Amino acid sequence: MKKDCSFVYDRDCTKDICAVGAITNFTARLSDSMFWSNVEQSSKQGRNRRPSSMRGANRFCCSDTWAMKESLMFVTHFVGDIHQPLHCSRKTDLGGNKIHVYFGQNLQFPVIDSRGLMHSNWNLHAVWDDAIIGQAIDATGSRYHFEKEIQYVIDMAESSGHIDDWLRCSDGRNIKCASEWAEESWEDALTWAYRDEHAKAITDGTYLSVEYFSTRLPVVKRRLAAAGVRLAASLEYALANFTICDET
Repeated sequence: MKKDCSFVYDRDCTKDICAVGAITNFTARLSDSMFWSNVEQSSKQGRNRRPSSMRGANRFCCSDTWAMKESLMFVTHFVGDIHQPLHCSRKTDLGGNKIHVYFGQNLQFPVIDSRGLMHSNWNLHAVWDDAIIGQAIDATGSRYHFEKEIQYVIDMAESSGHIDDWLRCSDGRNIKCASEWAEESWEDALTWAYRDEHAKAITDGTYLSVEYFSTRLPVVKRRLAAAGVRLAASLEYALANFTICDET
């Protein structure tokens, strides 16, 4: 595997059609002035009532709530996507989609996907998209308990100061930031996704062991935690001066 490969926005994201481009465009759209109206001006013109909590502040109200909801949905989706290592990986195997693997038959909890397919029907991409998380949820007993574990990772990152690394460049409107998130995923794909616990390359037909699951689960948790922290920060940057008001 070529570890010297890297993501270059101008070269690899033609016409902004990539996850990085989607993140920057939809996050910027959240603070696009065309979707917001000045509360003071609207109030004077009788179109909006200014909430009492906003008096004395130069705030704006959303004039197109559907556009905002759409942008929020896409930002949330793509920030999550870009932190999944195999969403930022090799074109030759379509991010692991072409690498068919056995997963679950030698684990404590048999794995069946949403279509009822078992074990050998997994591909490496789906293992990182669904199977590892699904296995972890089964082990913890519920999605709620798994989410608590992600919160614990965030709490530990905050205590150790590692969260500062996640927040150092956390504005989704900035191409540099979103590109760095993609580069992190690429490194994790090379180190953790495409190789087994013995650093052997995973190829078509590989059996993924319980050790692969147990050593990769912390990586999945770390990426989910970083995605959540960065998504929250990006939304704070984009929506710092805005609110949604009732047009009454």
